[in-house]
Amino acid sequence: MMKKGFYGTALAAVLLLGACSSDDAAEDAKTEATDKAKDKDKDTEAVTKETNKKVEEKIAKKNEGAVEKKVDFKTDEDVKKAIEKEKGVDSANVLVTEANGKDYVMVDITVSNDSKAKAKKLATKYAKSLKKQHAKKIVDVRVILNQDVLAQKILK
Repeated sequence: MMKKGFYGTALAAVLLLGACSSDDAAEDAKTEATDKAKDKDKDTEAVTKETNKKVEEKIAKKNEGAVEKKVDFKTDEDVKKAIEKEKGVDSANVLVTEANGKDYVMVDITVSNDSKAKAKKLATKYAKSLKKQHAKKIVDVRVILNQDVLAQKILK
């Protein structure tokens, strides 16, 4: 009887130890997997940084000796304010610039929904007016509602 009690207690102890050790093994496996994933991320990050550096060096070498072209945009605040005083005009942007060897006056007029009908008139009016002021420049006037171009007038 005593042997059965001893074996029963020993068996319970072994099962308990076995259960505890299997949890540790599972945790160790998870920890190892997490560590490997972190190492992989670090390796990927290092490769990405190295690749980016090589690409930047190639671009710099390709552009070596190239003259950087200065982009020069000017705004005409007087014209902008005059356009914005129009009934139904929400906002306006007026840019005077040079691109591809040509001078431009570009105007975007954003209108409200109730001014949709007079979009073409607005475009024509301001295109003609700006062409008088900037005779040698290409004038491009767009009337916009919700990012849709309602009317556009280009005078060369």
